[in-house]
Amino acid sequence: MIIAIRNVRRGVLGILAAAVLAGVAIAIVMLPSAKGDPEPCTAANLSATISKVNQDISQYLQAHPDTNQALTDVAKQSPYAAQSAFTDYFKGNTAAAADLHTLQQPLVDLSNQCGFQVSPGQVLGALSDL
Repeated sequence: MIIAIRNVRRGVLGILAAAVLAGVAIAIVMLPSAKGDPEPCTAANLSATISKVNQDISQYLQAHPDTNQALTDVAKQSPYAAQSAFTDYFKGNTAAAADLHTLQQPLVDLSNQCGFQVSPGQVLGALSDL
């Protein structure tokens, strides 16, 4: 049960963390590169991918106000209540679940390709403890 709560929290915090990291990613992407194609398994490329996924999810949520409101409401709940609300919403809205899954796939693919083990939410959690 605790693991499921953590997964819900990570999911919601991951979306929110991606928003925070978007500004950093945009700055990194905008810097000119002296080399050709960048190495795909770098923190800079991870940040750029997070930024792109975040932008796509943001556009999706703006175009789907019901899903936007549901995720906003879930993020304001306790972890225990959020787990149930999150699950219930996406069980009843399988198209939204599939759409969001598709939008986050580039980040999943990069993480799998490069072996990244730390989520954006975990990074922000670690930084808040400094």
